[in-house]
Amino acid sequence: MTAHKFVLDAFDGTLETQPLEVVVRVGNLRKSIFVGFGEIRVPILGIRQNLEEIEKKCKCKIRKVGSRYVVIPNVVGEIIKKDGFLCSVCDEHRRKLRDWMKEYGAFVVRKLLEG
Repeated sequence: MTAHKFVLDAFDGTLETQPLEVVVRVGNLRKSIFVGFGEIRVPILGIRQNLEEIEKKCKCKIRKVGSRYVVIPNVVGEIIKKDGFLCSVCDEHRRKLRDWMKEYGAFVVRKLLEG
């Protein structure tokens, strides 16, 4: 599964407009998610009992903030712990964020929207 170029650019911080609104289809409904620098915001459609399973499988943290889940990959914390900051100008930081998004991004969004 591949991620759209604009989604990757928003996630690695190189897209000028932040966050990027992405409309996804859930059954017959269309819902907006927001992709920003190192995070994904997904609307809460139902009560999820297994957030810990998704976090473990996808190497991320998921928090409820208002009416949305905020997904932050563990790689963000690792980068900040190592370098002291997260920077969209750093090729290594962008590569790590893009790799995570390509591998887990769509899966996490799908699981959270399934409810």
